[in-house]
Amino acid sequence: MDYYLTGEYWNFEWKRQNQPDRFYTLGAGRIKRGPSSLARPDPSAPRKWIYSDSVEIEGKSFKDPQATETLTGPFVIFLYTHSDGATPPTTTFRVGFFPAEKMSYHRGGNTYEFVNLRDAYSGFFEEGLNIASSSIVGVWVAPMIGDIYADMYHFENPTTGKCYYWAEAGDMSYAPFKMTFTAPIKTDDSKKYIIEDPLGTVYATLPWEVESAYVYMSIDIGTNGAWLDLFFSNSSSSSFSTWEAGEGREVKIPLPAVPVNDNAYGEYALTGQREYDISMARMQQEQNAVNGIAGVGTSAIGGAIAGSMVAPGPGTVAGAVAGIATGVISTATNYFSAGHYDAKAQEQTDKLTANQTSNVIINAGGLSWFNQGRRWRIIELVRDTESAAELSAEQSELGYVTDSYTTDCASVAATGGGLRIEGLEVKGGLPPEGRAYIAALFARGVHLDILT
Repeated sequence: MDYYLTGEYWNFEWKRQNQPDRFYTLGAGRIKRGPSSLARPDPSAPRKWIYSDSVEIEGKSFKDPQATETLTGPFVIFLYTHSDGATPPTTTFRVGFFPAEKMSYHRGGNTYEFVNLRDAYSGFFEEGLNIASSSIVGVWVAPMIGDIYADMYHFENPTTGKCYYWAEAGDMSYAPFKMTFTAPIKTDDSKKYIIEDPLGTVYATLPWEVESAYVYMSIDIGTNGAWLDLFFSNSSSSSFSTWEAGEGREVKIPLPAVPVNDNAYGEYALTGQREYDISMARMQQEQNAVNGIAGVGTSAIGGAIAGSMVAPGPGTVAGAVAGIATGVISTATNYFSAGHYDAKAQEQTDKLTANQTSNVIINAGGLSWFNQGRRWRIIELVRDTESAAELSAEQSELGYVTDSYTTDCASVAATGGGLRIEGLEVKGGLPPEGRAYIAALFARGVHLDILT
């Protein structure tokens, strides 16, 4: 005898006759398979995940009010120290940036050209910017530069004609930039969203069934590295207090580093050491000249006095004057010849310094990712066709994987579909063996077709 079908028949009759109580009811139980509203992540893995679609993470562009063109990413961002040259000096951190792509632009009626990423990989970075390599803390590539700087400055190297923007590190605003998706995204049993950097490293998979309509992005720059901060949210407000913190929505991605070499001559010139050496040589020449002339005068006067004491007369005085003139001429000749040979010595010092082997002070990978056009992306992966069809059939026939205890399994059963309920409580007018039969039936799993 099928107790379940019989019981359902009598429940139908009781309902048709407007009886106040059902013949039997389903009580408490733990639902292991059920409707999609109770679903948990399905543990079955597909044969493979297939690329379906992707969207590039494009950050905020930069527009100088005095310039014609708008600068778009990626950007090269660098952190460096700067001394004001005072005594004692004040040293500050500065953040500079320029577009990674080569470009010229117009600002204030003039045409400028930026240093670019290829310049940096070619070793032309610090010379082009007129910055000592030893002052550079780090150089990175980012899809954006941050939000707005309180005080942004434009610098052009008059020697190379290259330019960049910079600001005091403390002036950087951390208000995030909001990127809106065409349609909300979320990971589920059939697809997942991963975050990949330009080097192909996967840094995160978005949480299961956590929907996001926006991604907020900002750049975090420090002395030990730089990161792209991403926060996926359904909040339309850029205020962190409104975001869904703690749900696994935040992703922190290290930015690719750019190599920097230590050019000996560039360091020698840009740190002021060369100017210092030239100035000190010139001061030494002037000091020697003054001392030489003073020495000539003293010795000549002393000689004249001594000579007049021994053999006073006009000849003695004339000899003393001639001696003074000869000494002054000799000192002036030495002074100018010393200047000539000091210049020659400085030229040899410059040549020696320029011939020193350069050292790499910041290591990094190659430039292939940039040349290939790879960028920061949100990638959608889907199950392969066979695995997707298998999962769909399983969920349709057996129900979704769940793990939910409820005191009223009747309402869940009323939705139909695949069900499996453990420890089901069956109440009503059925005999004990009938209640046990129904409980065992649901424990094995059933598929209910609801006819209306």
